[in-house]
Amino acid sequence: MHATRATLQRIAPLKRSYYALDLEFVKFNGGEYVRSAALVPFESARHSPCTLTSFCGTPTILELSPAETMRIAEPLPCGERLAPRVTQAFVHGEALQELLAPLEAETAAALTSYSEIRRALRMRRRAAASAARGAQHTAEHAAAAEEAQDVAGTVGSVEDTDMEDFLDADESPGSLTSAETRAGVAEERALSALARRLHIIRAFKGISPYCIPNVKRFDREALELLHAAPADSQDFAAATRHISCLQVYDRRRGGSRLLPLLARHHPALLQAVLRRSFTSPGDWYGWLAECAAYVEAGLVEARDAHRGGGCSAVPSCASSVHVATNAEPVHFAECDTMSAMADHLNRLWCSLRCAADTGADAPQRSGFKVYAYGSRDEGALSRTLTLSFTRASSSLALSSLSPPPTGGTGGVSRFSPSRRPQMCAAASATATATDTTPSSSPAEPAALPPFPAAAPVQSSPLPTLPSDVHLVDVTQHPLFATAGFVSPPKRMPSLLAALEKAARRDAAAAALLSSPHWHDPLWDAKALACVCTTSGIVRPA
Repeated sequence: MHATRATLQRIAPLKRSYYALDLEFVKFNGGEYVRSAALVPFESARHSPCTLTSFCGTPTILELSPAETMRIAEPLPCGERLAPRVTQAFVHGEALQELLAPLEAETAAALTSYSEIRRALRMRRRAAASAARGAQHTAEHAAAAEEAQDVAGTVGSVEDTDMEDFLDADESPGSLTSAETRAGVAEERALSALARRLHIIRAFKGISPYCIPNVKRFDREALELLHAAPADSQDFAAATRHISCLQVYDRRRGGSRLLPLLARHHPALLQAVLRRSFTSPGDWYGWLAECAAYVEAGLVEARDAHRGGGCSAVPSCASSVHVATNAEPVHFAECDTMSAMADHLNRLWCSLRCAADTGADAPQRSGFKVYAYGSRDEGALSRTLTLSFTRASSSLALSSLSPPPTGGTGGVSRFSPSRRPQMCAAASATATATDTTPSSSPAEPAALPPFPAAAPVQSSPLPTLPSDVHLVDVTQHPLFATAGFVSPPKRMPSLLAALEKAARRDAAAAALLSSPHWHDPLWDAKALACVCTTSGIVRPA
């Protein structure tokens, strides 16, 4: 049966809800977790040639409290805010080049000398091996001739003998090959270490602001020893191991290097930079403490701007308020623990699913899509949602974090090297206890305010599994490149650069660009929405 064109025109098209998501991260225990989330509903404007983006609902902001963020963060968050302070505090420019010149010359000379010695030793070993093979060949010929003379009289009298007893283990070919292999591996490692040091020096442009140690998580004595202890001492090696967990957050940009990687691969360079930049170990630690206070003040300022009023938080849960900033309503919730943050993210995602099923226009809806800029958001969101399913173990693991000691009397315990293993052990013990007592359950967090166009958030019988979270990466969408947002070298632009291109066509993007609040999750989410509509990824219904 064929439908007529008039019948098809009477069928209303299915609507889809679109949301722009921006996340800010806190890094601890080797992973990135969500500390701030902004979700902005939007749609493509239908009848406006100049304004392509319409914000059709109330944004929702979830934030982890600044105190909890600073308590659990290993590297300080908001690295972009620290970048000017890092550039100002550390040696840079011509002074840095003067500092690097002797180190580069020394390392290059050591690499050249080692390569020449290694080449000479290789030639010597080859000559010795050739001489040994020639002597062995001559001996084999002599033995064969002698055996041919005596073979007639000895054929019948030779008994079975274990020939391995006549071999000298020290002169066996296998042992010689094994020794040469071990020597070759050691030489390759030494040569690789020298080449790595030379590459680090030549590419070094400064310390990365995205991996500054948090003084609330690391021991003061260990941080000061990076400045005070000799680079080849046991104390420096112990301090390097103490901050080695920061290596997993490797995000090198523009020649900047992580502090723990410098301590591991080129301690002399790190110590030279620290001693040129700071007069004493106390000065170095004081600068780290100032950075921590500066970041925490920025987190408090952003939180207050989103809250818009003095609404006290409920202990051990989240405070949910409906506030207005700049005459714009915002659903805001502050969480005091990572477990509460995970629960609220879970409930928020459930509210998105319920919006299409229980809304007044549910028959005309066909689900929702959440857009993100880049591929990091989905992994961090899934990792954070996992905490809502392992709430008891994660709560104890996070609560076991205590402030680092201000100093020690010596020995192994002064740097608390077993702090991270203790966290894992505590989490395992709690998980075991939870399995044995199934009746115990954590308290329910405060309910999130109703999401726009959604049913009130309640205890959902179908919680959001981490595997159910799927974000649309705008940078990987084919229309993003087709619309001209990707430069010829195929390098993805920053969100600010993409917004500048969108502002040429969209008045909403131009309005955002006129009052920039970079790295603010609400502003970033709105900028992402403008990029989605301008590129054609989201079109009018």
